[in-house]
Amino acid sequence: MIKLIFEKINNNEILTKEDAIALLNIKTDSRDFYELLQLSNNYARTTFGNKGYVFAQIGLNAEKCAGNCKFCSLGKDNYALSKEQDISDADIISIIKNLDFTNLDSYF
Repeated sequence: MIKLIFEKINNNEILTKEDAIALLNIKTDSRDFYELLQLSNNYARTTFGNKGYVFAQIGLNAEKCAGNCKFCSLGKDNYALSKEQDISDADIISIIKNLDFTNLDSYF
């Protein structure tokens, strides 16, 4: 079934909800997962001309999420951080003020 979904992707066909669910259930240590990564990478690079956005996540809060998405490191069953946290407003402002966007050209 996954190979058929990959064919749909290669043919620029619309995926169904069931297709999306199947993709989300791919085991991360499988060949299919790495093929999906390759398809995603090719799509993104082709569609957006090898350009992207740089986001600076500062983690306003970090806690186990009840949504529990299998792919997410914040899901309650696969929480990847060593602790939960809730950063104060003053600390958030300090972190933002210290972000360095002056040397982004070195990344491209």
